[in-house]
Amino acid sequence: MLREYPNIPQEQVAIGQLETAIELWFHKKDMASIHTLASAAQGVLENIARERKIDREQSLEKYLKTKSQFFQDYMRYPRNYFKHGNPKPRGYHPRHAEIVIMDAIATWNDLFGRVSPLNGGFSYLYCPYRQKADALYGPNQGNAS
Repeated sequence: MLREYPNIPQEQVAIGQLETAIELWFHKKDMASIHTLASAAQGVLENIARERKIDREQSLEKYLKTKSQFFQDYMRYPRNYFKHGNPKPRGYHPRHAEIVIMDAIATWNDLFGRVSPLNGGFSYLYCPYRQKADALYGPNQGNAS
């Protein structure tokens, strides 16, 4: 007999993935898992935004579309590699995952008008890295507040 399982709302899926990625980040655990979970959360949140017809002016995807194909690939390859094992990334820096986390936090804030304490804690601790991230991601993007 096929057992019924509860339906998990998209919001619950996204926050679970995002907060698990952040917890792993705080404990300096596996970067591939952090990146994969953050990317999955980001994808679910972007889907919710599309369904609600919310146009995110300062999303990571919109920012990447303004850059060279090389840079777009550089930023997207880790997600595909960690998820599928191909193509081999041209390079990977742990800041990739942090940028994805910040974009997911910003999307969460855009959708729900708030962030969780864990998301806020990550944003606060990530601020010292903001200048370096701005060089990759652009100034004033991914703010959780």
